Amino acid sequence: MIGRVVWFSEERTQGLVTVKNERGEVQSYFLLLSKIVKRPEKIRAGQYVKFHKIIPAARQGLLPLILEAIISEHPFPDAGITALTAPLKTEVRQ
Repeated sequence: MIGRVVWFSEERTQGLVTVKNERGEVQSYFLLLSKIVKRPEKIRAGQYVKFHKIIPAARQGLLPLILEAIISEHPFPDAGITALTAPLKTEVRQ
């Protein structure tokens, strides 16, 4: 799945990501710094997030947790027709 960072706190090392499906429905996910495998120097709202694994919400009212996230300042090449066409120039560190 590919979504966007809505909010991220460097201090709390956590944030929120949203993904919009083909029908226009928005799903929110919880993001922890420890679950990110590649990222830019600073994580900010609006950056792109790619992930394929989640841990379902433990109970109602909580969000699913993203696993093995990759964060980019630019859209991913395989993001599909709705992605912006900016070239991928992501500086990431592991």
